[in-house]
Amino acid sequence: MLLRKSLSLAALSMLTLFSQVSQAVAAAKSEKTAQGIIVQLNGGQAELAVTPSGAFRLSVSYAGAPKAHPSIFLDKTSVVSPATWETVEKDGLVGVKSAAGQLLFKSETKQWMVLNAKGETIIPLQSIGEKTTAEDVSIVSVNVGWDSQREFFGYGCGNFESNLMQKMGDSKQGNGKALIPYYWTTAGYALLGVSGDDEAPASWEDKSAEGSIKWSFAGQSGDLYIMPATDLYQALDSFTQITGRPKVPPKWVFGYLQCRWGWEDRAYIEDVLKNFIDRKLPVDAFIYDFECYTDTPDYKYTYKGNPDFKDFGWNAKLFPEPANQIKKYREQGVHTVMIRKPRLANAGLLVECRKKGMLLNHTPEGEPRIRGIHSKDLDFKQAMVREWYGKQNKSLFEDGVDGWWNDEGEASYSLYANWNLAQVNALAKYRPNARHWSLNRAFSPGLARTGASVWTGDIRSSWEALKKTPTDMLNWSLGAMPYGTCDIGGFKGKRNMDITKLLIRWIQ
Repeated sequence: MLLRKSLSLAALSMLTLFSQVSQAVAAAKSEKTAQGIIVQLNGGQAELAVTPSGAFRLSVSYAGAPKAHPSIFLDKTSVVSPATWETVEKDGLVGVKSAAGQLLFKSETKQWMVLNAKGETIIPLQSIGEKTTAEDVSIVSVNVGWDSQREFFGYGCGNFESNLMQKMGDSKQGNGKALIPYYWTTAGYALLGVSGDDEAPASWEDKSAEGSIKWSFAGQSGDLYIMPATDLYQALDSFTQITGRPKVPPKWVFGYLQCRWGWEDRAYIEDVLKNFIDRKLPVDAFIYDFECYTDTPDYKYTYKGNPDFKDFGWNAKLFPEPANQIKKYREQGVHTVMIRKPRLANAGLLVECRKKGMLLNHTPEGEPRIRGIHSKDLDFKQAMVREWYGKQNKSLFEDGVDGWWNDEGEASYSLYANWNLAQVNALAKYRPNARHWSLNRAFSPGLARTGASVWTGDIRSSWEALKKTPTDMLNWSLGAMPYGTCDIGGFKGKRNMDITKLLIRWIQ
């Protein structure tokens, strides 16, 4: 009996020693950072981190130490105090733990997984992925584990398909279209991908039949933000803690906004306003197209522009007294929203900006990298361009423009984000304490924190377009762009005898 007890104690001692050695080996393979730990991959490294909001960040790098990428899509001010967290070592796994759950890594197999706060597996073990190179372009992939017996659907990633349940993850923008590198799934979590270049956003591919969802990041590294969330509300709460809380628009924005292309002159504006008032039709804003600042749209001009074109200021036919008119219309309950384009058409300004490297799609020598209207776009990523743009619009801010209709800004993925930043900065400088509001044709993650809204673009006047519109706007809401609208009755297409009924149904 004594011998058996001694052997048992020896075995227990050996097991304890083995456990200590195993933990020491696991610890040796990881390095602690300010927000988590770094683990080794085949040819690269990954950081398992806890964000200030308590969600997780998996950063993968094949070019130096992994760390969170700075991005216009992320908000640096939405979280006041950082989340508490601790490291985890168990069953051959290492990782980090917060109130949201655990992000774990298996060094031996280079696999990772996620548990929720209850200790339930929401992302099963799966290999992290690898770096590949094709035509001198590097791609970092991150595989997200998935139960292959379960069909995959993503919610909240955008509206390229007229369906709330999405299977497409190629982040891009178009006319009234926005697909963002984010989704929530019924498995109980949401994901946001951030690459090292905002102009080359992360994308994902449904490989659920093979047991994973494959995320791809252009370059040598990428960040995957992981937000355990049992429902869409919790997902949006976590998402907007990372990308910024949407700002509620001014009260008047929730009313009827009368927009058109074809305001003729001041008398026409005031006659339309009188008709609204006399007929007791509620209206809260007039939105003005090209004609508020120019007689001729710039579509016909090449990348060289036109020496007589006026990009900034007012068209005196419509606004001979802009400040007085805007004040007078506002006193009658109607706010002024002015269209803006992200490009120039004045030949002199184009030459000046091209020489200074301020244009998005131009070489300094003058030849555009692309043809068409986007060959004249400003590169709003540059702080000097944003400041310059604000100065050019100084008189418009000081005259009291209430909001901006930002049109045709799909030339680069971050253009709307940086364009709105330029407007926010200029408003703070030239009209302090005023509220920024803009209406945009597409968006990227985090745009709503600037006070921006969206509309569904140049849709057709048809029953099919009306049928799609609620789904488009819901998809945007689920992607943290809650304030959206559309052209009531559509924008283009042949008119027919059904148009009155269509218009009534659309308003309803």
